[in-house]
Amino acid sequence: MSDNDLIIISYEDRNVFKQDSPFDNSYIEKMAIIELTEEDMNKNDIKDDENILVYNDNGEVVVKAKKMEEGDVGIASMPKGPWFSVLLPNNIEDFYKHINAKIKKTEDPITTIEFIFD
Repeated sequence: MSDNDLIIISYEDRNVFKQDSPFDNSYIEKMAIIELTEEDMNKNDIKDDENILVYNDNGEVVVKAKKMEEGDVGIASMPKGPWFSVLLPNNIEDFYKHINAKIKKTEDPITTIEFIFD
């Protein structure tokens, strides 16, 4: 695995759906993120709250990097939602499976929900 290769595991936060509209900034701030270990952030010269391009053969999205409190190197997490779904293969049977992806810093803005659903 090269420095920017990761396994990404999704997690569900049901409170987001109860409290926020998908078009609200608060929803985007909670869902358009990738959580990384401090070591993975350092390896890739990424700082907390920087925009990160997450990509694989299925798609790409720009999200905010967030530092994990605890975790294993090479394993990241993203909330189960629109940004994570862009990275899933079309034939996935279990939404909870992990995916492989790469990351890199970018100056591009966060991918909009309108773009994802276009």
